[in-house]
Formats: sequence, C-alpha cells, structure tokens
Amino acid sequence: MQPDIDHARFLARILNRTTFTSLARGENPRDIFKLYLDKIDPIHISTTNDLYAYAYKSIQKNYRNEYIYKSAIADRIIFGRHSPNSSALSIELPVGSSIVDAAVFNGTSTAYEIKTEFDSPRRLTSQTPDYTKAFDKIYIVTHPQQAKRYAEKADSHIGVLSLTSKGSLSEIKPATSNIKNIDQKIIFRMLRKDEYLPALEKVTGEKIQLPNGIIRNHCEKIFLEIEKQAAHKIYIDAMRQRTTKPETVDFMRSLPSHLRVLGYASPLSRPQRARLLTALEEKLN
Repeated sequence: MQPDIDHARFLARILNRTTFTSLARGENPRDIFKLYLDKIDPIHISTTNDLYAYAYKSIQKNYRNEYIYKSAIADRIIFGRHSPNSSALSIELPVGSSIVDAAVFNGTSTAYEIKTEFDSPRRLTSQTPDYTKAFDKIYIVTHPQQAKRYAEKADSHIGVLSLTSKGSLSEIKPATSNIKNIDQKIIFRMLRKDEYLPALEKVTGEKIQLPNGIIRNHCEKIFLEIEKQAAHKIYIDAMRQRTTKPETVDFMRSLPSHLRVLGYASPLSRPQRARLLTALEEKLN
C-alpha cells in the first residue's frame, strides 16, 4: 500500500541536515531513526540508505516538498546539464535579508527560488529584489499547475521552471541577464576573507596587510571601485570553489542521488564524510 500524504509528511522529517550530520558524527543509525523504524514495515528497509531512499520515494510520490525540487536542481542541472567539477551548488544561501533555496555558480550566477504547490506567492515580492541584487539570472521553480501564474506575476527578467511528474525541469519562461542590477556591496558581503583577499591582491598588485578589525572595510572599498563585470567574476570564482574541489566532488558522486542535497547543504570534514558513507551501508535490523 502506498503511504498517504500524512505518512509522507512524517517521512519527510528524515531528509534533513540533523539526521545527516548525526550520522556523520558517528551516532548510531538505529538510535537516530528509531521513531521512523517503528512505523515502517521492515520489509522495505535493510540499511540506512534504504530508509533514506524509501522516505525520498514516498515524498516524491505523495508530498513534493522543497527537498524534491532541490534534488531535481542538483540532479538535472549540476549532474545533468553541467558537471559538479565545474558548477557549484549552494543550498539555502543567505542573500541580503533573504535566503535563496538553491544557487548555481558556473559561467555565471543563477538563483532558484522554489515555490511548491503547498507554498504561497506572498513572499515572492520581498525575496526577488534581494536576488536581483546578487544574481545574473533568477528562476522560480514550481509545480506545472502553478507555472503559468508565476510566469505572469514575476518581473520580466525572472524565468520560470516547472518540475514535471517525471522529475525533469521544463522551462516555461526564460530568465534574462540581470547583471546590470547586481549590487557589489551585497555580493562582497557574501564572500569570506580567504576568498576576497587574494582576488583583490591580484587586482591591486599589492599585498594587503591590515588588522582584522579594518581589513574587511578596506577590501570592500576596493571591491566597490572595480568594474561590475570584474566584481561579478571574482564572486563567481569564489563561490564555485566552495563545492567544486576534487575531494568534495568525489564525495558528492559517492552519495546516492537522493542525498546529494544534504551533501551540499552540510559542511562536513573528511573524517565525517567517511563515517557518513559507512553509516549509509549499516544494517538497521
């Protein structure tokens, strides 16, 4: 018997960073998932990964929440259209006063704002101005029945994708370049010191050596003075490096596709990644 929407909602709580990082820290999977295992027919479950896969299939069929949409972006865009070696994915990235659901950095910067069939478009008007200041291209990703509505409601430069019943992403409205509206102050503040400092030293041709209390403000002033295309490139290059290093790519490829979103969303050390992969194969019964 297929689980109903209430059961799928219950299982959706398995696919979160808390359980994922608990496994990576070495906690016992049987303790982490006891609540769920008591409510699932054990015939479906052998290993930890079986439980994750069962939960994913259940919500994919009965309760397509944000996680399913994020998985489609990871699978269809990063591992499909592009490559994890050259395209970076950030999950729930802070941007101004908003948090973008998913952001891809390759030759340019692209934001993906997810609006499931369970969401309201109400907050879209406050979210998209922040994205407009930080991304060249912006897409709303939604249910096919909602796609036309968002295409009509969104600003002209914002594109719309629909997540089909087969799990593919169909472009309903293309996004157009928004680079002229990018706010260099916003994108600079998304960068870390070890990202912006070497880039700006290369721009100035000088070593920047200042106390920690003032170096960020000094570098921000330099960043705001350079040409917008050059600033955008520094930003893209820095964000790409976050998830395209060989060790990270190897880890993402080692994960089953239904867990890659959690892999991208969870900063784990090398030993934690190894423990996580071992835990996925651990028997639960």
